[in-house]
Amino acid sequence: DGYHTKYISANLSHASFQNARLIEADFSRANLKNAHFQGANLRYAKFYRAQAQGANFKDAILEDAMLLHADFTGAIWTNGKICKEGSIGRCIQ
Repeated sequence: DGYHTKYISANLSHASFQNARLIEADFSRANLKNAHFQGANLRYAKFYRAQAQGANFKDAILEDAMLLHADFTGAIWTNGKICKEGSIGRCIQ
């Protein structure tokens, strides 16, 4: 449980947050490359300018999350699909 935790500019590459409760967590400018968020509750989380290439968000809850300028290229999105090149601020499938 990481309610309202701050991971600003943290290097969390390959970290596992699987099934974690991270409501209102702040991942702004964090390195989240290949991190695992499968099944995590990320409501209202901030991913401003985060580098989340290759991260796994399958079955995660991203309701009202702030994704502005975050790079999700190659990430596995909540529906299990891979985000295409240019997935900045959203997942292009």
